[in-house]
Amino acid sequence: MAFEIQDGVLVRYTAEPGETEVVIPESVTSIGKEAFSDCQDLTSVTIGSSVMSIGEDAFSHCGNLTSVTFPGSVISVGGGAFQNCTALTAITVAGKRIILPPEDIEQHLGSMIRFVITKFYKIHWMIRAMYQRKFEALDQNGEFRLLTAMLCAGYDVELIMAYVAERQPEYLPYILKNGNADVLRRFLDNGRIITVDNIDQAIRIAIDAEQNEITALLLDYKHKNLGYTDPMAQFEL
Repeated sequence: MAFEIQDGVLVRYTAEPGETEVVIPESVTSIGKEAFSDCQDLTSVTIGSSVMSIGEDAFSHCGNLTSVTFPGSVISVGGGAFQNCTALTAITVAGKRIILPPEDIEQHLGSMIRFVITKFYKIHWMIRAMYQRKFEALDQNGEFRLLTAMLCAGYDVELIMAYVAERQPEYLPYILKNGNADVLRRFLDNGRIITVDNIDQAIRIAIDAEQNEITALLLDYKHKNLGYTDPMAQFEL
C-alpha cells in the first residue's frame, strides 16, 4: 500500500493491485479530504490510534467498504466522509460493533457516523485530556466541576476512575464538602476510591462540612462493607 503523508496528514492513499484491507499508520493524525475517495476495492479500514480528524469525502464512493474500526482519538468526521459507501452497514467503536439503521443509509451514513463518533468518543477525549493534563486553561475548581459533571452523567469508565484514584487526595474532599451524593455513591460502588485507609478521614471531612447525607452514606458503607460494628465509635458529634 502507498500512503502520501504530509505533516501527519494522510493526503492520498493509492492501493496496490488486489489490496482490500488498510491499517492506517500511527504517524497519521488526520485523514485528508478525499484521501480514500473512490477506492472501489477497499473492504476494510482500521484507523490508527493517533488520528483525531477525518476530512470531507475522505472515504466517499468506496462502494465495497464493509468494515471501519475507529479509535478513541477521533473527535471529528467531515461532511460526506462516508457518502455512497453503500455496503457499510456497521462500524466498530470502542470495541463495540454498532449496526447502522438501514433506512436511507446511503444518504445519511456520514451524519450517522459523525453522531456515533461524537456520542461515544467526545467524552473519552475529554477524560484523556484531563488525565494527560491538557486542560491548562482550567483551575482546579474548574477541573473538578468538569470531572463531577462527567461522573454525574454516568461516564464512570475505567479511565476516569483511574484519574479519580490519582487525584483522590484533592478530589475526594471536594466531593464531600460539596455534598455530591450521586458521585459519592459511584465511588462507593467502585470499591477502590473509599477504602479502610481513608474512610475515617472522609467521615471527618463530611461531619466538619455539616453534610449529613454524605456522612450517613459513609457510615453505612463503613458498617456494611468494611465490617465495623460501631462506625461512629471514634467520632464526637
